[in-house]
Amino acid sequence: PIFVLSCSAGSTSAIVYKLCEVCDVELTKDIAGILLAGLLSDTSNMKSKYVTKLDESAFEKLKELSGISDTDELFRGMLEAKLSYKGLSDAEIFYSDYKDYEHNGVRYGIGCIEVAHPELVPDMAERMQAVIESEIDSGCDADFLLYSICDANYSTGYMGIAEKDAAHVENLMTDTFGEKAERKGDFYIFTPNLRRKTEIVPPIDAYLDTLP
Repeated sequence: PIFVLSCSAGSTSAIVYKLCEVCDVELTKDIAGILLAGLLSDTSNMKSKYVTKLDESAFEKLKELSGISDTDELFRGMLEAKLSYKGLSDAEIFYSDYKDYEHNGVRYGIGCIEVAHPELVPDMAERMQAVIESEIDSGCDADFLLYSICDANYSTGYMGIAEKDAAHVENLMTDTFGEKAERKGDFYIFTPNLRRKTEIVPPIDAYLDTLP
């Protein structure tokens, strides 16, 4: 018979662990360590609101199998390596976590950038603003580009926009995020930061539905 596993999890690593358990696959110390690292990454060191009981169970078992007790130190090391952006240009940073969207005939793209500490957010916002303005000026396919920058704890976020039709920029940001954001020059500041999938894209699409 066909085997089907349906479960709620905040991390793919937790699902892989569960499949290994169900299928009686023995995890080596190294593989358990890799799965543990993936679990920490997906769940922001087990602090994400999407953590489930499956994640918690996998977390405890993977710690035991990998022999890694100080997961906070492991996560800090992963975060520092990830957020150093060593060797990347500003454009490569913008496109490192970028997604294209199209709605009601309008094409747009959003790049999400994470930095290690809140005090690094404003400088990164300046750099990303220059990138998206350059991309729009050079004739990219998108009608407008957005970036969302946050610190590792998602406590503060900056958002900026560049658009081919400048007249729409103010309306889009004001109508979509006006009540949630503080305007500061080219930037919109959110406390806490908004998440792209659930809190940025849906209201943008709703605004685009109002356009003729």
